[in-house]
Formats: sequence, C-alpha cells, structure tokens
Amino acid sequence: MAITRRDFLNGVAITVAAGMTPWQILRASPQTAAQSLYYPPTLTGLRGNHPGSFEQAHALGREGKRFDPASVPVEEEYDLVIVGAGISGLAAACFWQELRGKQQRILLLDNHDDFGGHAKRNEFHVDGKTLLGYGGSESFQSPANNFSEIAMGLLKTLNVSIERMAKSFDQTFYPDLNLSRGVYFDKTNFGVDKIVSGDPGRAVADDIPPDRMNARDIRDFINDFPLPQADRDALIALHTEKKDYLAGLSVEDKVAWLDSHSYSQFLREKVGLSDSAIRYFQQRTNDFQAIGIDGTSASDARICALPGLDGMDLPPLDAESL
Repeated sequence: MAITRRDFLNGVAITVAAGMTPWQILRASPQTAAQSLYYPPTLTGLRGNHPGSFEQAHALGREGKRFDPASVPVEEEYDLVIVGAGISGLAAACFWQELRGKQQRILLLDNHDDFGGHAKRNEFHVDGKTLLGYGGSESFQSPANNFSEIAMGLLKTLNVSIERMAKSFDQTFYPDLNLSRGVYFDKTNFGVDKIVSGDPGRAVADDIPPDRMNARDIRDFINDFPLPQADRDALIALHTEKKDYLAGLSVEDKVAWLDSHSYSQFLREKVGLSDSAIRYFQQRTNDFQAIGIDGTSASDARICALPGLDGMDLPPLDAESL
C-alpha cells in the first residue's frame, strides 16, 4: 500500500529518543508507560516549543539585543559541531558516526532542552488536559515512495517501520465520529462568523477515504457560503465545469504561465473571480505550502487539488501529488 503523509506517525522522534536518551528516562516499556499514565513523547521529554526555547530569539529579533560569543569560552573539543538538533542535525550526527566511527565526539546545539525539531509533535498541557497540535513525523509526505534510499536507510538504522506505523494510524477517526471538513468564514473578511461543514474538497495525499468524508454536494456546500449569489454561482462553475482558462496557449506555454503566476492571479486574471470569492481560497494552501494563494504558484495550487486547472490538458500529476 502507498504510505501517505498522514501515515508516517511520531515514530521517528520516539525511536531516535530511544537510541539517544538516557535509559533511565526510557525505563518504562510502552505497556508500563500506559499503566503509569505516561505516553510518548511526554515520556521522553519531546514537548515541542516550550518556555525557555524562544526567549533568546525574541530578544534578538524584537529587542535588538546582541550576544558576545567571547563571554562563553570554549572549554571542550569536539570532532563535529552541529547547530540544530532537529531531524536533519540528528541525521548528520548519525551519518558522521557511520563514516568516522562511534568514538567521534559530536556536539549538537539547539535552543530547546530536548531534540527532534519538527520531527516531534507539539504537546500542550492546559487546565489538566493534554492538547496535541499538528506536527511531527506524521506529516512527512509519502516516505515509502518519495524518500531517497539514503533516507530510507536511515529509518532502517533507527529501526523505524513505516509499514507498522501505517497499520496503527486510524484513517477513519473523524468520519467515525460523523465529522467532516469545514470552512470558517470570519467576520472581518466576510461580514459574519460562520462555519460551513461538509466540505467535499480533497487534500494533498488525502488520508480520508473518498467515501467516508461525510461531505455534501459541492453546490449545497458553496450555497451555504456568506457570499453574494453571483460569487457563489461563480465558485460552483469553477468547481463543476472543466474549462480551458488558458485557451490558445501550447501545453508548454500553459505550464510556464502556471509556474510563473500565483493562484490568486489565475483566479483574478483568467477565471474572473471577484476579490471576495478569491478570499475564500486565500488560506487553502497554508497546510501544505505554509503560505497563502498569493504566494503559491498556480502549478502548486494544482498539486493542492484546488479547482479550475483540470480542463487545460496539462501533463498528468505524478503519483505523489494525487
């Protein structure tokens, strides 16, 4: 089976911790950990961003403070110094030891008091409750098909089994609760605070089975938007009609245009949507591209399964983008 980005759970962070954390911290097995109300990554201290990890950066950026390296004299010698103890820094240390031997002294510097970087999930404790935020190795994109032999070799070295993690991932957790995706319209941009549920749209390497999305028909979904009727009609047409918005251009010229123009430009200049209709899409690329549609090329918007790009006879997307 193909392993999608949601299938790769927190195993890398947990396994790296098992290999590098003092055994006293890891003395509890998964079973005894559960019995004692501990659960990784709390058990291994992988807590995400925490007080103490960002104050120095804030002082540097917001207050303009500077720090004199001479005030911190060098007292030890190392064969390798790595700045950043995230997954890349840890991998570099692992590769260096494989190349030079286990006797190598390696120093990893990080602003956190733990390690793992973005390879660990963010865990917060509020009013006695544990809250989990998106993050961690579960967000990696298709490791079984998309990772290099070197990266897969590293996972093997760390005894990380993506197949085992895939079987442990509950892909129908939200559908089983009769939940669906939805869109929040805020009062500042749309005149009213409203959540519209039943979104039938797909996401990159979607983990939810198409027949379990608890979605509504696209027309019913869009007609619930707090937008003028003309905007709703235009959005419905964009989603349901396969139209060549770059008619007259060769396939090569179409690809070049989509590569060099943002999706918001495409919607405004080629589709003819109003600013209010375009605003609906503004943050739809945030999850995968970490930026809005005004900074995302139309080509990358196609990878994000946004509408309007299926009727132009473009080259097929590769398997990783479906």
